[in-house]
Amino acid sequence: MAPAYPTSTPASHNEHPRNTQAVGWSISKTNRYQSPSKKRQLVFGSPPVARTPSRMALPTVPATPRADILKQLPEPIPIPEVRVGYDPDLRNVLSNHEESLSKLLDRYSRLKLDLSHQLNVELAESEHQRTNAKCELAVIQKQLSETVEYNEKLKNELVAARNRLKKLTDDRREMDLKLGELNHVFAVTKEKFAGLDAKKTQEKVQLGLVIQDTKKEVELLEEITGLTILIMGPDRLRFNFKLIDMNAYDRVFFVELDLAEFDYRIVSIDPPCSEPKPAPSPASFLSSSDHDWPFCSTDLMQLFPVSQPR
Repeated sequence: MAPAYPTSTPASHNEHPRNTQAVGWSISKTNRYQSPSKKRQLVFGSPPVARTPSRMALPTVPATPRADILKQLPEPIPIPEVRVGYDPDLRNVLSNHEESLSKLLDRYSRLKLDLSHQLNVELAESEHQRTNAKCELAVIQKQLSETVEYNEKLKNELVAARNRLKKLTDDRREMDLKLGELNHVFAVTKEKFAGLDAKKTQEKVQLGLVIQDTKKEVELLEEITGLTILIMGPDRLRFNFKLIDMNAYDRVFFVELDLAEFDYRIVSIDPPCSEPKPAPSPASFLSSSDHDWPFCSTDLMQLFPVSQPR
């Protein structure tokens, strides 16, 4: 390396005494790498090349160098304890030592950059995971709020259902009471209906007996008097008589009455009467009892003329 100032001197350096106190500085014998005690900066040879990397934002946590990198670093070159001057060997030693330090600084800088990049990647990944966790937490909180709201809705529906069930239970009890009353009334009504049915059956039996007796009496009267009663229409009755004409017993005589008129008016008589005869009252004839029926029928027969014997 070229020195920073001329190396020519009026005398050899061997002519100077090796008294460090005369120069005004000293080198520590306990630590050979410690700078001289004099406060001014020492310049040996040419100025060092600026190899300081550009400054960057370093992480808050200092990066610790790995042990394997420290093992690969070269051992420091021992500096002989001689007077600092213009010795080329010493300048070479210092230059080599400076170059080793520059390489070490470069290696530390690269390591720091690698660790910083790795830390930034890990921080970005951690931030991404944190963002995802926040999103998942927001989703979970939303689901939780929806679940709480749904549970509250279900709770309200359950309370309403319980109220309806209670009301239905009360209504059922009331209906059971009413049903019991209705069953009692139905049982009483059934007993009454059974009594009425028995009474009706008994009355039917009695009515059947009366009808049979009446039919027998009618048949007997028809056989005795030859009377037959026919319904000709609404409020119209016809009485057919036989056994009136002594000369012709099978001859039929009839009297048709109008029941809608007052006193049951006689509508027609066949055969008609040629001579006026006093006619009995049809009302008395229809309303007559069994005791005076033969007399009324005899009076009614007098309306018809009797044929002359042959």
